[in-house]
Amino acid sequence: MTLQDWNPLSYFAELRTFSKALFLIGFVFLGVGIARGLSTYNRTVILALAMIAFSLTVHYLSNCLYPVQVNDSISIKWTNVTWGIFMLAVTGLLSWWLWVISGKPIHLP
Repeated sequence: MTLQDWNPLSYFAELRTFSKALFLIGFVFLGVGIARGLSTYNRTVILALAMIAFSLTVHYLSNCLYPVQVNDSISIKWTNVTWGIFMLAVTGLLSWWLWVISGKPIHLP
């Protein structure tokens, strides 16, 4: 077993630098949150999941264009766009839930 096998980011080689950093910080926060107690009202766990979802959003949306140009237009990976939008919605939902459990919901009249 080499030292490279102990690096958790080596398993996510396709992620770029910002996505990797946010992904790793999210998992650190997730570990701390789980150690404090796992519940739907644990703000650390919700923040960690939102950070992981946002890192995947950045990854999918930054890799949605093909580097190959066909007829002077750039091809688009629609699956990456779809997953990016889905993960953005997950990030928004988790952020909203974090806002609600922090005790700052907006009540519209």
